[in-house]
Amino acid sequence: MKKLLSLLAATGLVATSGSVAVACNKKAVDTASTASTDLSTIKGADLTVKPSDNTEAAAKTAVLAQIKTKLKLTIDVKESTDVVFSAFSAATSAKTGSIVATAADASKVLTPKKTATFALTYVAPAGKKDLSTITTKELGEFSGVGDKPTVGEVVKQVNAKNEGLNLSVDDVDMTKPSDKELTASATLTAKSNSTKFEKAVTVTYTYTKSAGETTKPVISVKNGSVAVSGAVDVIVGTPVTLTIEVANKSGQTLPTVTVPEANSAALEASAVTEQGDNFQVTLTAKGKVDVSGIKVAVAYEGAESVEVTVNVKKQATQGATPEISLSKNSVDIKLVSGSSQTATNVAITITNPAGSTKPTAALVTGGDSENLTLGQITGDNSPYTLPLTPVKAKDGVQVKISYAGAQDVTLTVNVKSADQ
Repeated sequence: MKKLLSLLAATGLVATSGSVAVACNKKAVDTASTASTDLSTIKGADLTVKPSDNTEAAAKTAVLAQIKTKLKLTIDVKESTDVVFSAFSAATSAKTGSIVATAADASKVLTPKKTATFALTYVAPAGKKDLSTITTKELGEFSGVGDKPTVGEVVKQVNAKNEGLNLSVDDVDMTKPSDKELTASATLTAKSNSTKFEKAVTVTYTYTKSAGETTKPVISVKNGSVAVSGAVDVIVGTPVTLTIEVANKSGQTLPTVTVPEANSAALEASAVTEQGDNFQVTLTAKGKVDVSGIKVAVAYEGAESVEVTVNVKKQATQGATPEISLSKNSVDIKLVSGSSQTATNVAITITNPAGSTKPTAALVTGGDSENLTLGQITGDNSPYTLPLTPVKAKDGVQVKISYAGAQDVTLTVNVKSADQ
């Protein structure tokens, strides 16, 4: 026997047997590896994911993470390189969404062409606080410099009586109840673009005007959110709306805005209107020639007047980049039960327009056409008007506003059901 074993060893047969065994083990490893990279092996509950929100981008991120976890991969799976997505359907409160993932032909991580369809769980948007549910609606006594309280003064008292509410003047509009004066009560209604509050609340209080000498009113003027420090350019076809802020108001007096008579053919100022605690005026260029250095006077009773220098231009400065601005960056539209739907208009203004070209609007996600209809943009940049008609409830419908040479702007539309 010993002689036989020695002979076998000499001929290399023992080593060959070992080689065969190693080859068998290698084959078993390859088989297991192939099975673990096949998308079609993901089954049952593992095909359901909950993205961070209901957008396509969030769905893709969640699915890529799920693939890596369920196939026990050690490296990240990437869109396009490893996975191609298709047939996205956003989740809503009424139905589960879905998206199809297919392994890319060139993927070195996944078995090519294998597919899996993932179900997308609906993610409810962060809830808004119902103003009517605040705890303390009787605000007690307080005073101010005006004959009637400002929305800022009332909001301050509401926050003082309701700890942690953090209500802002930007969240609400204030109106007088039909049966009381503003010195005794006010109705605060959440603005449509408020991200924190909804509905309305009526509060009661006793307001008195402060006794003694009142502080002198002070005027400041802003173009958008920036204080006016230099000249304001007003281009023909592109009106400019200025915000007038008055500290220490004396009652309900409106400011006055006066264009010199000598420049009235070149520049026109609209009537001043109230906007919450502040005021607004729109300047419109009418001239056929450029006019520089027009001194527009802004006055308020008891305050030192302010001069705003305006340059009227026939066209935008050559080379200036067009910019898109919207009257609202986010809008809530409620469906009307049992009747035809009414369009809600959003104003679009182009600064530094390039000729007479109109802006365009398009849904970011084509499938949202079942939730919102975009009307034809009309107007002549003073401003343009985009009609939005609701079709079916859905939050977060995104509309891309474009204009030649300008950076795109996204409008978010929340289509609410009739009972919301």
